Amino acid sequence: LHLRANNIGDPGAIALAGALTSEATLSALNLSINNISGPGVAALAESLRHNTSLQQLHLAENTVGCTGASALASALTSNSTLQVLNVQRTGIADDGAEAFLRAAGHLHHLQFLDLSYNAITDPDMGDRLQGG
Repeated sequence: LHLRANNIGDPGAIALAGALTSEATLSALNLSINNISGPGVAALAESLRHNTSLQQLHLAENTVGCTGASALASALTSNSTLQVLNVQRTGIADDGAEAFLRAAGHLHHLQFLDLSYNAITDPDMGDRLQGG
């Protein structure tokens, strides 16, 4: 489902999160550039704990931040289907990247995590996330 740049905001993300909790067929969801912030990201993260079909989630250019990154990382430890998570240009800093690093041992299914163009200053974070 491609909903990029539709300005759905947090209310739209929360509504979609409710549907994702029970949706058993949707495999990809692109919510990039939709003015989604804390409450919307938190709802989407929570829905990932229960969803068993989504393989790709694109949240690029929304306001995920470190709190949202932590919520997503935590939720992914309970999810075994998501393979691609795009959180490019979402305001994630070192603390948010650390959350993904802490969860990395449980994210064997995740094949691609895009953290590019964020506020990550740790020069070794990329290597650390790749297990180097």
